[in-house]
Amino acid sequence: MHDSRFFRVAWGIQLLTGIALFSVSLYIENQVMQAFLAGPLLALALTAALETGKGVAIVWHRYMQTEAGLSSFSTRIFSGLFRFGLVALSLISSLLYLAAHLDRPNLSQAREQDRRSIEQTRERELTRLRAQRGTRIDELFARQSEERDEALRPHHQRIAQLEAERRAEMDNVVHGVFKGKRYREFERLLNDEKRELAKLAESIAQRQRQEADTARNRLDAGFDARARDVQESASTALRRLVGKDYAEDERANDPRIVAFLKIAESVFGKKAEPLQFVFVFSILLSLLMEVGIVIAFDTITLTVLAEITAARHAEAIEQFTKTQAAGVAAREEQRHKSEVDRVRKRAGDTLRDAETAYGAFRQGAI
Repeated sequence: MHDSRFFRVAWGIQLLTGIALFSVSLYIENQVMQAFLAGPLLALALTAALETGKGVAIVWHRYMQTEAGLSSFSTRIFSGLFRFGLVALSLISSLLYLAAHLDRPNLSQAREQDRRSIEQTRERELTRLRAQRGTRIDELFARQSEERDEALRPHHQRIAQLEAERRAEMDNVVHGVFKGKRYREFERLLNDEKRELAKLAESIAQRQRQEADTARNRLDAGFDARARDVQESASTALRRLVGKDYAEDERANDPRIVAFLKIAESVFGKKAEPLQFVFVFSILLSLLMEVGIVIAFDTITLTVLAEITAARHAEAIEQFTKTQAAGVAAREEQRHKSEVDRVRKRAGDTLRDAETAYGAFRQGAI
Protein backbone atom coordinates (compact mmCIF):
# COMPACT_ATOMS: atom_id res chain seq x y z
CA MET A 1 0.00 0.00 0.00
CA HIS A 2 2.72 2.45 1.02
CA ASP A 3 4.98 1.35 -1.85
CA SER A 4 2.20 1.93 -4.38
CA ARG A 5 1.53 5.42 -2.98
CA PHE A 6 5.24 6.27 -2.99
CA PHE A 7 5.69 5.25 -6.60
CA ARG A 8 2.59 7.14 -7.69
CA VAL A 9 3.80 10.31 -5.96
CA ALA A 10 7.28 9.87 -7.45
CA TRP A 11 5.77 9.27 -10.89
CA GLY A 12 3.68 12.46 -10.56
CA ILE A 13 6.70 14.52 -9.51
CA GLN A 14 8.71 13.09 -12.40
CA LEU A 15 5.92 13.98 -14.80
CA LEU A 16 5.71 17.55 -13.49
CA THR A 17 9.50 17.89 -13.71
CA GLY A 18 9.50 16.68 -17.28
CA ILE A 19 6.67 19.03 -18.25
CA ALA A 20 8.40 21.99 -16.57
CA LEU A 21 11.74 21.30 -18.26
CA PHE A 22 9.97 20.66 -21.57
CA SER A 23 8.09 23.99 -21.29
CA VAL A 24 11.28 25.90 -20.47
CA SER A 25 13.10 24.23 -23.37
CA LEU A 26 10.21 25.07 -25.71
CA TYR A 27 10.23 28.71 -24.59
CA ILE A 28 13.99 29.05 -24.98
CA GLU A 29 14.01 27.39 -28.40
CA ASN A 30 11.12 29.60 -29.52
CA GLN A 31 13.02 32.73 -28.46
CA VAL A 32 16.07 31.58 -30.41
CA MET A 33 14.00 30.62 -33.47
CA GLN A 34 12.32 34.03 -33.49
CA ALA A 35 15.77 35.60 -33.68
CA PHE A 36 16.63 33.55 -36.78
CA LEU A 37 13.26 33.29 -38.57
CA ALA A 38 11.22 36.14 -40.01
CA GLY A 39 7.77 35.41 -38.62
CA PRO A 40 7.00 34.74 -34.94
CA LEU A 41 4.15 32.35 -35.84
CA LEU A 42 6.48 30.34 -38.08
CA ALA A 43 9.06 30.18 -35.29
CA LEU A 44 6.43 29.08 -32.75
CA ALA A 45 4.97 26.43 -35.09
CA LEU A 46 8.40 25.02 -35.93
CA THR A 47 9.48 25.03 -32.29
CA ALA A 48 6.28 23.34 -31.11
CA ALA A 49 6.61 20.68 -33.82
CA LEU A 50 10.25 19.98 -33.03
CA GLU A 51 9.78 19.91 -29.25
CA THR A 52 6.72 17.69 -29.54
CA GLY A 53 8.68 15.45 -31.90
CA LYS A 54 11.46 15.29 -29.32
CA GLY A 55 9.10 14.18 -26.56
CA VAL A 56 7.36 11.64 -28.78
CA ALA A 57 10.71 10.38 -30.08
CA ILE A 58 11.95 9.77 -26.53
CA VAL A 59 8.79 7.82 -25.66
CA TRP A 60 8.71 5.93 -28.94
CA HIS A 61 12.41 5.06 -28.80
CA ARG A 62 12.02 3.56 -25.34
CA TYR A 63 8.90 1.68 -26.43
CA MET A 64 10.71 0.23 -29.45
CA GLN A 65 13.61 -0.82 -27.26
CA THR A 66 11.23 -2.56 -24.88
CA GLU A 67 9.17 -4.11 -27.64
CA ALA A 68 12.08 -5.05 -29.89
CA GLY A 69 9.96 -7.04 -32.29
CA LEU A 70 7.84 -4.06 -33.37
CA SER A 71 10.44 -2.40 -35.60
CA SER A 72 13.49 -3.16 -37.66
CA PHE A 73 17.05 -2.31 -36.74
CA SER A 74 17.24 0.51 -39.32
CA THR A 75 14.06 2.09 -37.96
CA ARG A 76 15.49 2.14 -34.46
CA ILE A 77 18.74 3.67 -35.78
CA PHE A 78 16.92 6.48 -37.59
CA SER A 79 14.72 7.08 -34.58
CA GLY A 80 17.78 7.36 -32.37
CA LEU A 81 19.47 9.78 -34.79
CA PHE A 82 16.32 11.90 -34.99
CA ARG A 83 16.06 11.98 -31.21
CA PHE A 84 19.74 12.88 -30.87
CA GLY A 85 19.38 15.69 -33.43
CA LEU A 86 16.40 17.17 -31.58
CA VAL A 87 18.19 17.02 -28.24
CA ALA A 88 21.30 18.61 -29.82
CA LEU A 89 19.15 21.37 -31.34
CA SER A 90 17.55 22.09 -27.96
CA LEU A 91 21.00 22.04 -26.34
CA ILE A 92 22.38 24.55 -28.84
CA SER A 93 19.29 26.77 -28.49
CA SER A 94 19.61 26.74 -24.71
CA LEU A 95 23.31 27.54 -24.99
CA LEU A 96 22.61 30.48 -27.31
CA TYR A 97 19.86 31.83 -25.07
CA LEU A 98 21.80 31.51 -21.83
CA ALA A 99 25.01 32.84 -23.35
CA ALA A 100 23.12 35.88 -24.69
CA HIS A 101 21.86 36.65 -21.18
CA LEU A 102 25.05 35.83 -19.27
CA ASP A 103 27.63 37.19 -21.71
CA ARG A 104 28.56 40.71 -20.55
CA PRO A 105 25.04 41.78 -19.50
CA ASN A 106 26.25 45.31 -18.68
CA LEU A 107 28.12 45.79 -21.96
CA SER A 108 25.93 48.64 -23.24
CA GLN A 109 26.15 50.48 -19.90
CA ALA A 110 29.94 50.15 -19.78
CA ARG A 111 30.28 51.29 -23.40
CA GLU A 112 27.92 54.19 -22.77
CA GLN A 113 29.92 55.16 -19.70
CA ASP A 114 33.13 55.17 -21.73
CA ARG A 115 31.44 57.13 -24.49
CA ARG A 116 30.28 59.78 -22.03
CA SER A 117 33.75 59.89 -20.50
CA ILE A 118 35.35 60.46 -23.91
CA GLU A 119 32.85 63.17 -24.79
CA GLN A 120 33.27 64.84 -21.41
CA THR A 121 37.05 64.75 -21.83
CA ARG A 122 36.66 66.29 -25.28
CA GLU A 123 34.38 69.05 -24.01
CA ARG A 124 36.68 69.66 -21.05
CA GLU A 125 39.70 69.97 -23.34
CA LEU A 126 37.84 72.26 -25.75
CA THR A 127 36.69 74.40 -22.85
CA ARG A 128 40.27 74.59 -21.60
CA LEU A 129 41.48 75.62 -25.05
CA ARG A 130 38.77 78.28 -25.30
CA ALA A 131 39.66 79.56 -21.85
CA GLN A 132 43.34 79.59 -22.75
CA ARG A 133 42.58 81.46 -25.96
CA GLY A 134 40.46 83.99 -24.05
CA THR A 135 43.20 84.41 -21.45
CA ARG A 136 45.79 85.04 -24.14
CA ILE A 137 43.56 87.67 -25.75
CA ASP A 138 42.88 89.29 -22.38
CA GLU A 139 46.61 89.35 -21.67
CA LEU A 140 47.20 90.93 -25.08
CA PHE A 141 44.60 93.62 -24.43
CA ALA A 142 46.01 94.24 -20.96
CA ARG A 143 49.53 94.58 -22.36
CA GLN A 144 48.34 96.89 -25.12
CA SER A 145 46.43 98.99 -22.62
CA GLU A 146 49.49 99.25 -20.43
CA GLU A 147 51.65 100.11 -23.44
CA ARG A 148 49.14 102.71 -24.60
CA ASP A 149 48.95 104.26 -21.16
CA GLU A 150 52.71 104.30 -20.92
CA ALA A 151 53.03 105.98 -24.32
CA LEU A 152 50.33 108.56 -23.63
CA ARG A 153 51.30 109.31 -20.04
CA PRO A 154 53.80 112.13 -20.90
CA HIS A 155 51.19 113.86 -23.04
CA HIS A 156 48.56 113.52 -20.32
CA GLN A 157 51.02 114.96 -17.85
CA ARG A 158 51.88 117.81 -20.20
CA ILE A 159 48.18 118.52 -20.78
CA ALA A 160 47.52 118.54 -17.03
CA GLN A 161 50.43 120.97 -16.54
CA LEU A 162 49.24 123.29 -19.32
CA GLU A 163 45.69 123.25 -17.98
CA ALA A 164 46.99 124.15 -14.53
CA GLU A 165 49.07 127.00 -15.95
CA ARG A 166 46.13 128.20 -18.06
CA ARG A 167 43.88 128.26 -15.03
CA ALA A 168 46.54 130.24 -13.19
CA GLU A 169 46.54 132.81 -16.01
CA MET A 170 42.78 133.28 -15.72
CA ASP A 171 43.38 135.35 -12.55
CA ASN A 172 46.08 137.53 -14.17
CA VAL A 173 44.40 141.01 -13.95
CA VAL A 174 46.52 144.23 -13.78
CA HIS A 175 44.79 147.53 -12.83
CA GLY A 176 41.47 145.93 -13.70
CA VAL A 177 42.57 144.82 -17.16
CA PHE A 178 42.82 141.10 -18.05
CA LYS A 179 46.28 140.29 -19.39
CA GLY A 180 45.42 137.20 -21.53
CA LYS A 181 48.36 136.77 -23.84
CA ARG A 182 49.90 134.02 -21.73
CA TYR A 183 46.46 132.46 -21.27
CA ARG A 184 45.95 132.28 -25.01
CA GLU A 185 49.47 130.90 -25.44
CA PHE A 186 48.81 128.19 -22.86
CA GLU A 187 45.49 127.41 -24.56
CA ARG A 188 47.24 127.11 -27.94
CA LEU A 189 49.87 124.87 -26.46
CA LEU A 190 47.14 122.84 -24.74
CA ASN A 191 45.25 122.40 -27.98
CA ASP A 192 48.43 121.44 -29.80
CA GLU A 193 49.21 118.90 -27.09
CA LYS A 194 45.72 117.47 -27.29
CA ARG A 195 46.04 117.14 -31.05
CA GLU A 196 49.36 115.39 -30.59
CA LEU A 197 47.75 113.16 -28.00
CA ALA A 198 44.85 112.30 -30.28
CA LYS A 199 47.22 111.68 -33.19
CA LEU A 200 49.45 109.47 -31.09
CA ALA A 201 46.46 107.67 -29.59
CA GLU A 202 45.05 107.00 -33.07
CA SER A 203 48.43 105.75 -34.27
CA ILE A 204 48.79 103.49 -31.26
CA ALA A 205 45.20 102.24 -31.64
CA GLN A 206 45.73 101.46 -35.33
CA ARG A 207 48.97 99.64 -34.62
CA GLN A 208 47.44 97.73 -31.71
CA ARG A 209 44.41 96.79 -33.79
CA GLN A 210 46.68 95.27 -36.40
CA GLU A 211 48.73 93.58 -33.70
CA ALA A 212 45.55 92.30 -32.05
CA ASP A 213 44.19 91.00 -35.37
CA THR A 214 47.45 89.23 -36.09
CA ALA A 215 47.62 87.79 -32.58
CA ARG A 216 43.93 86.76 -32.69
CA ASN A 217 44.40 85.07 -36.06
CA ARG A 218 47.44 83.27 -34.70
CA LEU A 219 45.55 82.23 -31.57
CA ASP A 220 42.53 81.15 -33.62
CA ALA A 221 44.72 79.07 -35.92
CA GLY A 222 46.41 77.42 -32.94
CA PHE A 223 43.07 76.88 -31.23
CA ASP A 224 41.54 75.38 -34.37
CA ALA A 225 44.53 73.06 -34.86
CA ARG A 226 44.44 71.86 -31.26
CA ALA A 227 40.65 71.61 -31.34
CA ARG A 228 40.89 69.42 -34.46
CA ASP A 229 43.43 67.24 -32.67
CA VAL A 230 41.06 66.92 -29.72
CA GLN A 231 38.11 66.10 -32.01
CA GLU A 232 40.13 63.55 -33.98
CA SER A 233 41.41 61.96 -30.79
CA ALA A 234 37.87 61.72 -29.42
CA SER A 235 36.57 60.32 -32.73
CA THR A 236 39.33 57.69 -32.77
CA ALA A 237 38.54 56.70 -29.20
CA LEU A 238 34.82 56.47 -30.03
CA ARG A 239 35.56 54.27 -33.05
CA ARG A 240 37.67 51.99 -30.87
CA LEU A 241 34.72 51.55 -28.55
CA VAL A 242 32.80 49.80 -31.33
CA GLY A 243 35.44 47.08 -31.63
CA LYS A 244 36.20 46.82 -27.93
CA ASP A 245 34.85 43.53 -26.53
CA TYR A 246 35.06 44.37 -22.79
CA ALA A 247 35.76 40.68 -22.16
CA GLU A 248 37.84 41.36 -19.06
CA ASP A 249 36.12 44.58 -18.01
CA GLU A 250 34.43 44.05 -14.64
CA ARG A 251 31.86 46.75 -15.40
CA ALA A 252 30.48 44.83 -18.39
CA ASN A 253 30.29 41.42 -16.70
CA ASP A 254 27.89 40.20 -14.07
CA PRO A 255 29.25 41.10 -10.61
CA ARG A 256 28.44 37.61 -9.30
CA ILE A 257 30.50 36.01 -12.05
CA VAL A 258 33.37 38.41 -11.38
CA ALA A 259 33.23 37.68 -7.65
CA PHE A 260 33.12 33.91 -8.26
CA LEU A 261 36.12 34.02 -10.59
CA LYS A 262 38.10 36.07 -8.06
CA ILE A 263 37.33 33.52 -5.35
CA ALA A 264 38.25 30.64 -7.67
CA GLU A 265 41.50 32.35 -8.62
CA SER A 266 42.42 32.93 -4.99
CA VAL A 267 41.66 29.29 -4.11
CA PHE A 268 42.99 27.42 -7.15
CA GLY A 269 45.50 29.96 -8.48
CA LYS A 270 43.98 29.74 -11.95
CA LYS A 271 42.66 32.81 -13.70
CA ALA A 272 39.67 32.36 -15.98
CA GLU A 273 37.89 34.92 -18.12
CA PRO A 274 34.17 35.61 -17.58
CA LEU A 275 33.39 34.39 -21.11
CA GLN A 276 34.95 31.02 -20.29
CA PHE A 277 32.79 30.73 -17.20
CA VAL A 278 29.70 31.71 -19.21
CA PHE A 279 30.48 29.03 -21.80
CA VAL A 280 30.98 26.26 -19.24
CA PHE A 281 27.99 27.32 -17.13
CA SER A 282 25.71 27.56 -20.18
CA ILE A 283 26.72 24.12 -21.43
CA LEU A 284 26.27 22.60 -17.97
CA LEU A 285 22.83 24.13 -17.42
CA SER A 286 21.65 23.32 -20.95
CA LEU A 287 22.93 19.77 -20.75
CA LEU A 288 21.29 19.19 -17.37
CA MET A 289 18.00 20.54 -18.68
CA GLU A 290 18.02 18.36 -21.80
CA VAL A 291 19.20 15.28 -19.92
CA GLY A 292 16.48 15.94 -17.35
CA ILE A 293 13.87 15.97 -20.12
CA VAL A 294 15.18 12.71 -21.55
CA ILE A 295 15.31 11.02 -18.15
CA ALA A 296 11.85 12.27 -17.17
CA PHE A 297 10.09 11.11 -20.35
CA ASP A 298 12.13 7.90 -20.48
CA THR A 299 11.32 7.08 -16.85
CA ILE A 300 7.63 7.86 -17.35
CA THR A 301 7.58 5.62 -20.43
CA LEU A 302 9.31 2.80 -18.56
CA THR A 303 6.83 3.14 -15.68
CA VAL A 304 3.85 2.98 -18.02
CA LEU A 305 5.36 0.04 -19.91
CA ALA A 306 6.04 -1.70 -16.60
CA GLU A 307 2.41 -1.25 -15.58
CA ILE A 308 1.29 -2.53 -18.99
CA THR A 309 3.61 -5.53 -18.64
CA ALA A 310 2.32 -6.18 -15.13
CA ALA A 311 -1.26 -5.98 -16.41
CA ARG A 312 -0.44 -8.39 -19.21
CA HIS A 313 1.22 -10.73 -16.77
CA ALA A 314 -1.75 -10.62 -14.44
CA GLU A 315 -4.08 -11.27 -17.36
CA ALA A 316 -1.92 -14.18 -18.49
CA ILE A 317 -1.93 -15.63 -14.98
CA GLU A 318 -5.68 -15.22 -14.77
CA GLN A 319 -6.13 -16.87 -18.15
CA PHE A 320 -3.78 -19.65 -17.15
CA THR A 321 -5.69 -20.12 -13.90
CA LYS A 322 -8.96 -20.24 -15.77
CA THR A 323 -7.50 -22.77 -18.21
CA GLN A 324 -6.17 -24.90 -15.39
CA ALA A 325 -9.49 -24.74 -13.58
CA ALA A 326 -11.35 -25.65 -16.75
CA GLY A 327 -9.03 -28.63 -17.29
CA VAL A 328 -9.52 -29.87 -13.73
CA ALA A 329 -13.28 -29.47 -14.07
CA ALA A 330 -13.25 -31.40 -17.36
CA ARG A 331 -11.22 -34.18 -15.84
CA GLU A 332 -13.50 -34.32 -12.81
CA GLU A 333 -16.52 -34.40 -15.07
CA GLN A 334 -14.97 -37.19 -17.15
CA ARG A 335 -14.11 -39.14 -14.03
CA HIS A 336 -17.63 -38.61 -12.67
CA LYS A 337 -19.08 -39.75 -15.96
CA SER A 338 -16.84 -42.81 -15.91
CA GLU A 339 -18.01 -43.61 -12.38
CA VAL A 340 -21.62 -43.12 -13.36
CA ASP A 341 -21.17 -45.39 -16.40
CA ARG A 342 -19.46 -48.00 -14.25
CA VAL A 343 -22.24 -47.82 -11.69
CA ARG A 344 -24.82 -48.04 -14.46
CA LYS A 345 -23.03 -51.00 -15.97
CA ARG A 346 -22.75 -52.70 -12.60
CA ALA A 347 -26.41 -52.04 -11.94
CA GLY A 348 -27.28 -53.45 -15.35
CA ASP A 349 -25.21 -56.56 -14.69
CA THR A 350 -26.84 -56.98 -11.32
CA LEU A 351 -30.31 -56.55 -12.87
CA ARG A 352 -29.53 -59.11 -15.53
CA ASP A 353 -28.21 -61.57 -12.92
CA ALA A 354 -31.36 -61.04 -10.90
CA GLU A 355 -33.55 -61.61 -13.90
CA THR A 356 -31.64 -64.78 -14.79
CA ALA A 357 -31.95 -66.10 -11.23
CA TYR A 358 -35.63 -65.27 -11.11
CA GLY A 359 -36.21 -67.08 -14.40
CA ALA A 360 -34.34 -70.11 -13.22
CA PHE A 361 -36.36 -70.06 -9.98
CA ARG A 362 -39.64 -70.02 -11.84
CA GLN A 363 -38.60 -72.83 -14.10
CA GLY A 364 -37.60 -74.97 -11.09
CA ALA A 365 -40.77 -74.17 -9.30
CA ILE A 366 -42.86 -75.24 -12.14
